[in-house]
Amino acid sequence: METRYKVRIKTKVKVRLIATMTLIVLPLALFGLYLFEYKTPQVEIRNHFPAEVIEFPKWNAPKIGKGIYSKYVGYPYYAAVNYKGETYGVGSFKPLYPGTKVCIGAVVKGDSNEVINYVNVDLSNCS
Repeated sequence: METRYKVRIKTKVKVRLIATMTLIVLPLALFGLYLFEYKTPQVEIRNHFPAEVIEFPKWNAPKIGKGIYSKYVGYPYYAAVNYKGETYGVGSFKPLYPGTKVCIGAVVKGDSNEVINYVNVDLSNCS
């Protein structure tokens, strides 16, 4: 035996549901927009120069950038190199040993020419 009837939701309840959903969804939507609009800086590797490794510490490289998920510019190894009497901290993807010759490139941020970091690059860049 079937009885057909309509369920009517009162206007007060509808307004409460809409207000509650707005309060929940709006902050989530704004946070999502913030994440998708986040841009990593455009960088280039320029100004290559040869250097000699003087120290290879056993600690990891410092991370540069804003810490949202994996948007860090970082390298697993960090070494100190000498070039014309100046010491530079250099990020590298492989271990560097004291006394070895390496080619270093400056990581430059976009059009501002601001040096963010120094990295170990292929030796063919320093020819």
